[in-house]
Amino acid sequence: MQNDEEIDAEMIRIELKGEPYVRNGFSKQQVRTALAAKEYDLDRILEEPENKRIVSQLGEIPLRDLNIKIKESEDLTFDESFLGMCYVLAATNPQIYDKFRPLIEKAQKHDPKKMPEDGRSFDRDKSLAMGTSYLEGMAFKESYLGLTHEELAGMTAATLMDVIYRVPLEEAIDTCGMGGDKGFMVNGEKRKTINASTLSGIVLASLGKPAFKHGSYSNTSAVGSTEAIEELGANINSDDPERIREIMEETNFYFTDAHLFKTVHDLSHLLKFETVNHVIGPMTTPVSKDTLLHRVLGVNHKIHPRDVAQAYELLHEKKIQKVGNVLVVSGLSQDYQELTTDFNSHEELKPHMLLDEISPYTTLIGIVQNGKYVGCSLITPEDFGISVDVQGIQLRNEEDVMNAMNLKALKGEDQANADYLAMNAALGLFTIEYLGREDAIVDGQLNRSYLQESFTRCRTAISEGTAYKALEKFITSTQR
Repeated sequence: MQNDEEIDAEMIRIELKGEPYVRNGFSKQQVRTALAAKEYDLDRILEEPENKRIVSQLGEIPLRDLNIKIKESEDLTFDESFLGMCYVLAATNPQIYDKFRPLIEKAQKHDPKKMPEDGRSFDRDKSLAMGTSYLEGMAFKESYLGLTHEELAGMTAATLMDVIYRVPLEEAIDTCGMGGDKGFMVNGEKRKTINASTLSGIVLASLGKPAFKHGSYSNTSAVGSTEAIEELGANINSDDPERIREIMEETNFYFTDAHLFKTVHDLSHLLKFETVNHVIGPMTTPVSKDTLLHRVLGVNHKIHPRDVAQAYELLHEKKIQKVGNVLVVSGLSQDYQELTTDFNSHEELKPHMLLDEISPYTTLIGIVQNGKYVGCSLITPEDFGISVDVQGIQLRNEEDVMNAMNLKALKGEDQANADYLAMNAALGLFTIEYLGREDAIVDGQLNRSYLQESFTRCRTAISEGTAYKALEKFITSTQR
């Protein structure tokens, strides 16, 4: 069954994924529209200092100038990357379209080739074409040249203007990955791991940590984070801001689906090709700019952890998001251990980047400590005091297999996957509780004593049933 749904009032029609976008009788679009009507205030958003400063430039810089720089292999500045995303947001968010249309039309007058070339005025179709061209250009740059930390931060800052509701919390940790990772190849078959980042958030919540998981539907895995949490029984389709805050207070956990909180995410599904949204989406956690945000963020082979970590430092410096401690994770392959590859070189590292979560072999981590980028480091399971049953965590990329093992891991019924989950959760616990300390990094390495203490606490929460009870509490609260 396929459903045609609109991206808000009077927007282009797109073919969404179908039934998974409908829960409890309401589509994601209906929920998003209701949530936006209660909380989205674009005028206030555009008055924020950095937004106001950069958007004021929109009428002077044609999109064509930005696209030429990209095609000529030049890096964009923070401001230019922000402005490029303004064209994308105008294609998906009707309020932004209305606000930006006069500026975009003014910018085209500076373009000697006058867009649109057929003489028609700037309209929704042209807006979509222009936004798509920018996404295509940046996706090409990511794949073949790499994105800079300024480009990542600029696109993220702009996309935050599209977030329908940013939950006001004092402090939170978001655990998520970008998806699109290579996974394991076993006898020519691709194998995946459990939804470690989603389940890690639940483990952290069971330990009293405010865990805020932002995710989406599946990309390269049979089960994405949204599908995983809904399969476990949660109703994440709340359109009541007050209820969202209540659930977070009651359970220490909340899950936000990208389609519910942003319009721009839908464009990736319309275009049906990989865009830079797989980077921007995870980086635009829908919490208030004053929330002290901690992150464990997994990246795939297209981006170096260093660049994402430095982007978070820049977002913090510009007061776009209050950032605490961040660990950006790239799980490396077994053969990396036998090489002398310079992990600061993305080109050398790329063939060995395997997972967007902790590897059972070696993991590269970009580190932000108290809002400041402090470098990269390597960790192994031995740093947590364990070894990982590699074969045991390699799962067939099938929906039934993945869903069943997610539950077994959280309940502690499968030792290999419970250990693997506890290790990923431990990295989150280390981030929010230990990384801010002076001795969290010793001789350039994460403090092994703290990592091992974190693992023990997370594994105990799983084995004693505390983590599963936290899941039950969240499900009950969301269904009420």
